[in-house]
Amino acid sequence: MILLASVLLGCLLQGCSGGEKSQVLVVTDTSVDGAGSEVSPDPSDPGTDVTAEGTPQPPDADGDGHTLAEGDCDDRRAVVYPGAEELADGRDNDCDGSSDEGTLLTLYPVDPLSNELIVPDTSLDTPGYSLTIRACAGEYEVASVVLRSTAALAGLELEVGDLIGDQGRLPATVVDLRLVKVWYQAGQHFYETGQRHLTPELLLKDDALVEVRGEDNYLRLTTGKQVHISDPEGIPGIPAFPYPTIEQFPVADAVTLQPFDLEPNRNKQVLLTVALPDDPGPAGGYRGTVRLRQGTEVLGSFDLLVELLPFRLAPSPFIPSIYYRSFLDEKGTLSSEGKNLTQLRAEFLNLLSHGVTHPTLYPQLDADSLRTVMALRTEVGVSNDPLLYLGLGITSYEENYELLDTELRAQLNFFAPYGTKELFIYAPDEQSLDSPLRRAQIAAVHKAGVKAFNAQSLDLAWKVEDLLDVAVVAETPSRTLARSYHEHGHRLFSYANPQAGEVAPDTYRRNFGFLVWQQDYDGVMDYAYQHSFGNIWNDWDVPDSRDLCFTYPTADGVIDTLQWEGFREGLDDVRYLATLEELLERKRSCCATEPGTGCCPKGVLSAHNFLANLKTVGSATLDLDAMRSVAIAHLLHLSGKGPAPATETSCGNGLLEDDEECDNGDFGGVTCATYGYGGTLGCVRCRYDRSTCLPKSSSLTFLAPTPADGAEVRDGALGLAVRSESVEPVRVYLEFGQDDTPVAHWTLDEFEGDLVRDVSGHGNDGSLASGDLGSAAEGSTPDLVYVTEAYRLSYYNAYYRDWTLTVESGPASGASTTVTDYLVRSIVDDKELHLAAPLEGFGPGDTFRLTENDETPLRVSGKFGRAVHLDGQDDYLDLGHGCPDLSGLAGQALTVEVWLRPRLLRGMQAVLTKNGPLLLTLVENRLQGAIYTEDRGWVYVTGERPLVEGVWQHVALVYDGSAITLYLDGQADLSIGQSGELASNGCTQVGRGNDGNCHGGPGQYYQGDLDELRIFRRALSASEVRALAGGRVLELERRLVDLAPGSYEYRACASDDAGGSTCTATRTVVVTGE
Repeated sequence: MILLASVLLGCLLQGCSGGEKSQVLVVTDTSVDGAGSEVSPDPSDPGTDVTAEGTPQPPDADGDGHTLAEGDCDDRRAVVYPGAEELADGRDNDCDGSSDEGTLLTLYPVDPLSNELIVPDTSLDTPGYSLTIRACAGEYEVASVVLRSTAALAGLELEVGDLIGDQGRLPATVVDLRLVKVWYQAGQHFYETGQRHLTPELLLKDDALVEVRGEDNYLRLTTGKQVHISDPEGIPGIPAFPYPTIEQFPVADAVTLQPFDLEPNRNKQVLLTVALPDDPGPAGGYRGTVRLRQGTEVLGSFDLLVELLPFRLAPSPFIPSIYYRSFLDEKGTLSSEGKNLTQLRAEFLNLLSHGVTHPTLYPQLDADSLRTVMALRTEVGVSNDPLLYLGLGITSYEENYELLDTELRAQLNFFAPYGTKELFIYAPDEQSLDSPLRRAQIAAVHKAGVKAFNAQSLDLAWKVEDLLDVAVVAETPSRTLARSYHEHGHRLFSYANPQAGEVAPDTYRRNFGFLVWQQDYDGVMDYAYQHSFGNIWNDWDVPDSRDLCFTYPTADGVIDTLQWEGFREGLDDVRYLATLEELLERKRSCCATEPGTGCCPKGVLSAHNFLANLKTVGSATLDLDAMRSVAIAHLLHLSGKGPAPATETSCGNGLLEDDEECDNGDFGGVTCATYGYGGTLGCVRCRYDRSTCLPKSSSLTFLAPTPADGAEVRDGALGLAVRSESVEPVRVYLEFGQDDTPVAHWTLDEFEGDLVRDVSGHGNDGSLASGDLGSAAEGSTPDLVYVTEAYRLSYYNAYYRDWTLTVESGPASGASTTVTDYLVRSIVDDKELHLAAPLEGFGPGDTFRLTENDETPLRVSGKFGRAVHLDGQDDYLDLGHGCPDLSGLAGQALTVEVWLRPRLLRGMQAVLTKNGPLLLTLVENRLQGAIYTEDRGWVYVTGERPLVEGVWQHVALVYDGSAITLYLDGQADLSIGQSGELASNGCTQVGRGNDGNCHGGPGQYYQGDLDELRIFRRALSASEVRALAGGRVLELERRLVDLAPGSYEYRACASDDAGGSTCTATRTVVVTGE
């Protein structure tokens, strides 16, 4: 990846924004210790530096026939001298005072793992001609550059030279070059189909392998024939099922990068992967050049600088796995299923090179095939311990536990020669295991010395924490769930966050790397390396789902994708953290016996605090590149090979620093023992500096009124103004008298059972609840209808659940059974339940109640402290009929503000509904609000700015008696006129729709997390809403009118994400009657 400038080393806990990132670091000093290094000349490379900057230079040092005295403006580079041809390399080649003039090419270094994808017409602003990579021995790291020409260029080639260092060189073969192929896909998410979405995804050696014509993709076979692969009816002449053999569908990429073309004013992205061997040579800086040629003519070049770090990465602290479906097939197919030995070997090596050491093992055709596959896994280095095996299930012998025991013991003996000590077999996929039968089957598995694993939703996983050895849990990880599994000696893996196939490299990096480590999970196992529902190269031939692909199969290898590179980078992020953890563990004993020595440097505590803070920071916005840079700095410092990292200045980082003020509540006499270290390391006594602490560089200043105490205003009109400046984003709010506080405030931090406590003091407590679908008690009596082509519910909401179906009336009245999402397809107009297959004993004419087998909503980590997770099925918050009293409000005004982290933005989802006056909903990815008044009835407003899945966002609805205004992240989105008094005082519900009788229904439930919900009896000003959304520099203004004469108290307060807060002193203002 492209490295960040060194200024980012201190940014991790200072909150540097994405806009402050430097995409490329052009270094003249590539040494680890900062002392500089001389680069040896490479006569075969005309672009190589001959002497390092600052080194005395002899006449004609670069051998280009020109000396400094003769006007050579850079005698370190042989491509620079008076009269030289100008190249696209960022240098003044001809020494005329300008660089790159008259050249056709421009080069743009870019972040290869950003979710901001680059298509041919993407606008790029900052040219650059240097890429920097930092890596350890045995590591793979990527960087990227975009080429753009003002004219068409054909037959271009990229050429890499050796990388020269102080004490050696890295051969050019450590650099792999591929082109990022932009083609069309049927959607972005796996459930989106039928679209034509331009997507940069494939990493190709031969750009011509895939050709795009209009909005259609064509694939070139090894025979030279091009086939259309964008047809919903399939690929002409190529069978979809059974999967095509290699002979029927021969696809192969080139072994080396082939010449390619540039269209005028169109982007072409190049991905570079530096693959360092296990023993690459001395640590330090290495420099090389990548040249762009057309025939023998060099058109441009860029520098590649590699810093080989002086330590080795620790193994992953968790098990890196993935659902790998392929089995041995002698002929081989172009699919996710049957592969020949050549294909299997290539894919196993590809998995290992991307950090996946423990891919699952699917059923093989026979015992001989299984032996062959196990031998191949062992040969290439795939780990078989633990072995995650789907070739045998806990239900394979139903309730014949004696036969199951015999088979399991035979399997243990079979796999033992391949290093397997711990064998896991699969339980029914994505189904509840909390039944007497499933518990008995897993108990039988345990009796034989084998363990069980399967995929679970969060809700289902909670029910079998005492039973399931490995739960592979969908969606956002939960540290609380992990802690519970660990207490039972069990493990938790992460998957479906998201499933494979979305071209979102940063998402996979973040969610399957740092987030898994942060939430204390034990492994990752996303689905899937490849899964072809039809032809894997045709994204349109299956109507209800796209293929799930991290990679694409070929006849003799595998084609990588951007998302697959992101997945690897996430695993590497965690290995850097694990390396630091291991070093700190070694220092722990050292500090106990030799405190204050070089064995126990002062940086131990700082590094410990760095790791501890990472367990609490928001993962969605964390700068992962900066995080890794800080980890590297700590590793170098603790190893005596680098300076101490720049001091993080952040309230809440566990340190009382020079630029922070804390009150007495922040001191606890904490000693080194608190951190698990012995001896005295000069520990700072402020362990938690959060309670009422903000950095000194923060300020909270009233601009009006003045003076601070006793200011007088006339005519009952008062203007308040406050300014906040902080290095940390903070939320700022004003308190003016008792009537100014929210009428209701649900922090969602603490719960008493299912009670949702209102902390505003107005008594508007509520409860967490789960409802029924198709409940006869609610007046809905649907019939059972069998339909196979409809979507199942889980396609809509990305959850997999069990349901209890109870017949209310009809032939099977009183009967009940359990059904799953695989059977439940949809409920149509509350009249028909569509099922994928008939249920024995039930039939048309039976009316039913369908109840999800689910517990109440989950508690999760929030924007501030804890939050509540609503599952999008039947979870909601019931806040009662009088909660809060919104009828007859003086001033005819209200404000609703809340933090949302949506999991899935699809359809209509209710955020807050109050029967009668108020609706706040999500419609697809837009915010919608509605107010009902006696004067005008319902008035709706739908925002224009999109919300984002998986990210905390602040939303607000403000009604001031004349208009409704929506806000997203503090900015006004859209406003529409409305007037009159709020109408009625009906029930208030959060997370589900309202049918007028305080009932909800399918398709109206909010899916995601929710935090800090507040309702005000007044219309907050735009600056107040902006201040509640947070920022580093905020100005807050509010105007009050018609104040009665008297003395009033007021103050301003600020709080940060970590829980730190501060308030101004209480001030007074006197309103006179004059």
